[in-house]
Amino acid sequence: ADALTMARLKLAEGAAVVVIGFRPPSPTGYGRLIEKDGKLTAIREEKDCSEEERKITFCNAGMMAVAGAHALALLDRVGNKNAKGEYYLTDIVEIASARGLDVVATEASFESALGINNRAELAQAEAIWQARRRHEAMLSGVTLIAPETVYFSHDTEIGTDTIVEPNVWFGPGVKIATGAKVHAFSHIEGATIASNCDVGPYARLRPGADLRNKAKVGNFCEVKQAVIEEGAKVNHLTY
Repeated sequence: ADALTMARLKLAEGAAVVVIGFRPPSPTGYGRLIEKDGKLTAIREEKDCSEEERKITFCNAGMMAVAGAHALALLDRVGNKNAKGEYYLTDIVEIASARGLDVVATEASFESALGINNRAELAQAEAIWQARRRHEAMLSGVTLIAPETVYFSHDTEIGTDTIVEPNVWFGPGVKIATGAKVHAFSHIEGATIASNCDVGPYARLRPGADLRNKAKVGNFCEVKQAVIEEGAKVNHLTY
């Protein structure tokens, strides 16, 4: 089960606080999860860590679940006695532990817990998501000739036995039925492509493009708000 599911299960089993942690390649900059006898006793921000605590590689992913029955009382006890003089929500862990409440940590993968603080990290997260989406597509019966060059939107739908050649970009709102072929360097968004259609290379399908069964849109063609009827061919250099 994923970390969020595990957190819910721990709450259902009676935990007062559940923290999601992970093990990054380098723990520098992350708060450390301090455990004792299988229980989480504190989350320590790096600036407040002792030298020994900084050696800990199990880090705070920034996600926490708190049982509703304890949440307000724990929040009321959060103070600002730390190196930054800030109020840390993470202090809830130490407060709950001191009260004898059940506090536990559950571990997530580094990829699923990756934080985004700048454009470089955003690109890293996007690359992880794209790799997962490509893998899912291929497992469902879609052929990606060069998977790392194909870019999906969050809502891309592609039927089985469709072949996608290198350097194809799918924007939002694309639906492709079974047995289609999308040739290299095609740019598709907001389009519907029926079974056994042939698109590209270098084709652009814009919102409202509707290709019916066995239709063909060839190289250097742009289609927008148009229906290409069954078996029709728009071979090349057409708008």
